[in-house]
Amino acid sequence: MNSNDFRKFEILWRYPTTDDLVKALKEEWGSHRKDEILKRLRRIVPKESFYQKAILKYLDALDIPHWAVKIAQGPYSQGGVPDIHFESGGRCIHFEVKRPYVGEESDLQKETRKAIEASGGMSYVVTFPEEVQAILTQEGFINT
Repeated sequence: MNSNDFRKFEILWRYPTTDDLVKALKEEWGSHRKDEILKRLRRIVPKESFYQKAILKYLDALDIPHWAVKIAQGPYSQGGVPDIHFESGGRCIHFEVKRPYVGEESDLQKETRKAIEASGGMSYVVTFPEEVQAILTQEGFINT
């Protein structure tokens, strides 16, 4: 994956909210209902794995001792577990990755994140590597 992969989807982060994007797309795509636009967006917005790979690539390139892994989900895994686990300096952060505008946390994912946070852990919902960078800076894992 290279930087051009993200440029193809520039429209996806030009708007601060889903409603702003829907409004812009109504004008661009003609008169459509919000549910029709969201359905169409679900078909064209890259899958979660696209964003997970970009985040893992960013994490792997960090110049600090760390361990980052994508947690595979399957029939024998614990449901609701965040997608990416990052550890460095004896501390861990969990990242639930969602697609922009159309990705939503399930109730089980929300409950799991609350349980992680209640135990003193850190858990965030993210989409882009830049969000992960900001969190790692905020939590003192890296300096920018």
